Amino acid sequence: MHPRLFDLTDAQALVRDTARSYAQKTLVPVAARLDREAAFPREQLAGLAELGLMGVNVPERYGGAEAGAVAYVLAAPPPPSPWP
Repeated sequence: MHPRLFDLTDAQALVRDTARSYAQKTLVPVAARLDREAAFPREQLAGLAELGLMGVNVPERYGGAEAGAVAYVLAAPPPPSPWP
C-alpha cells in the first residue's frame, strides 16, 4: 500500500462527496439512456451548476468557487471503464 502524500481539506472532501453523491443519485440512473439516445444532459448539467460543481476552479470574482485544482479533479467524473 502506498503512503498518502497529503490529506484532503474539508472543502476538497466536500466537493468529492457532493460530486459522488450527485453522480450516484442523478447521473448513473440515466447515463445509459443518454448514451443510447446521444442526448445532451441539460438537466444533469443544470443540477451540477446548482451544486456549484461547474465552477469549482473558477475564481470567485467570476462566480466560481475558487476551490483549486485538486477540488476540480475530485469533481470530475472518472473516465469510463472499457470493461462492463
